[in-house]
Amino acid sequence: MGRAKPSAIMLVAEKAKKLKAEGRDIISFSIGVPNFLPGEHVYAAARESLTKDSGSYGSNRGPDALLDAFLKHLKEGGFEGYERKHLATGIGAKQVLFNVMYALLNEGDEILIPTPYWTSYLDIADILGARSKLLHCSADQDYKLTAAQLEAAIGPETKVLMFNNPSNPTGMVYTHEEVRALADVLVKHKIWVISDDIYNRMIFDGLGYAHLVKARPELKDRVILIDSLSKTYGMPGWRMGFVAGPVEVAQAIVTLNSNHITNVPEVVNAAAVAALAGPQDVPIQKNKEFEAKRDLVMAALAKCPGVICPKPQGAFYVFPDISVAFGRSHQGRLIANDVDFCSVLLDAKGVACVPGSAFGEPRAIRISYTCPSAPVARRHAADRRFLRRACLMQSWLRWVLVMTLVMLASSACAREQRVPEGLRILIGSERVVLLSTTWCGYCKKLRADLDAAGVSYREWDTEQSEVGSQARARLGGGRTVPVTIVGDEILYGYQPDRIIRLAKQ
Repeated sequence: MGRAKPSAIMLVAEKAKKLKAEGRDIISFSIGVPNFLPGEHVYAAARESLTKDSGSYGSNRGPDALLDAFLKHLKEGGFEGYERKHLATGIGAKQVLFNVMYALLNEGDEILIPTPYWTSYLDIADILGARSKLLHCSADQDYKLTAAQLEAAIGPETKVLMFNNPSNPTGMVYTHEEVRALADVLVKHKIWVISDDIYNRMIFDGLGYAHLVKARPELKDRVILIDSLSKTYGMPGWRMGFVAGPVEVAQAIVTLNSNHITNVPEVVNAAAVAALAGPQDVPIQKNKEFEAKRDLVMAALAKCPGVICPKPQGAFYVFPDISVAFGRSHQGRLIANDVDFCSVLLDAKGVACVPGSAFGEPRAIRISYTCPSAPVARRHAADRRFLRRACLMQSWLRWVLVMTLVMLASSACAREQRVPEGLRILIGSERVVLLSTTWCGYCKKLRADLDAAGVSYREWDTEQSEVGSQARARLGGGRTVPVTIVGDEILYGYQPDRIIRLAKQ
């Protein structure tokens, strides 16, 4: 349990909620909630199920009606050859994902995680004692994993690849060609693939949905599909998740269910059947609205000098690189990293976003653009549409102004403070740093940089610390400062313009 960490996304959302409760006017771009409700037929099915409550336990796998509805959903998406025995359900995609990772990974197994990643991938791997190999995918490559990266990363100890398309946190969508290239690599290596597909119906620009199994059907026996009602159908609180994969994996999930949740509640099952098998007009319409919102936020970001943001084509996130603001100040507060940026944005302007370091990319922030319109009186449909649109435009106009102010704030300050690149990387995800003291000039410079950035830290004497002594010996003396980030077992060597990863302690 000591390995478990609270969700960084929920921490931001809770802070925004607290400020709102205190009377602050807060616009939240933080939590990934779609902010719409499912169609009336879903509620009707739930109400009817309550009148037919069996008073019994349900199926560990899920009722046949639900499994059949999900099979229909899969076939509509182009997935053939699946039967009930290939499926299982759970309390939301997160619980299903935990079960799948629990079934596949032993302590010490290696899992490949393209970065940026959804926070729970790394958290669950840590809880299970797996070794995560992060594959950095920068904004320059549209935050997407390449076939060459994948080929180079797979080794004899690799057990699982985590693959998310469309992506949370970036909103990026892999093309058919990109997916085919990755699939061509995977057919050569006997590893499992967990495919997080929960945004598969939320794709824009007529791009279409590409999948590893559809690109290379022979991967079907090694790819586990994860899906959910939360995003597509506006049902995150109902907690319904699905898995489709090899029979032995599906059965493992059923066995795990029998030992903790037993079954998904009957009322949720009934609502899920109605959502999957009933009219699809609500999710289709909401997808169009999200595409329009995507265009609004991209237009807003285009007005922010120095901000880099690949154009997302799915989900409801954008993931701009805002490192142009690092080293600048706003109203006397230094913005040294993404955490500072989001803190200033929330405290000074009432806008909540999630720091990119929560997703493994400390140069960016995640914006979830699902913020709802203000409640509007139930009058004429035309009046509702007009008022909602006006409210939405005010929100986005405020966002443009806020971002531009923060980006350009340094021009109004007495003096701009520059944070060296090495320090920016070092403190990109943490505020407290432990460093091993040496007599070299680099150590003095690091202390000065940390002090200037307002970062608290503790020191230990190299001569009295076995770890520090070993690190110094490996580094060949005091030419580079050995550093370890709190909560991280990796040792780094610090120089003002770079960070060198050394070895495990």
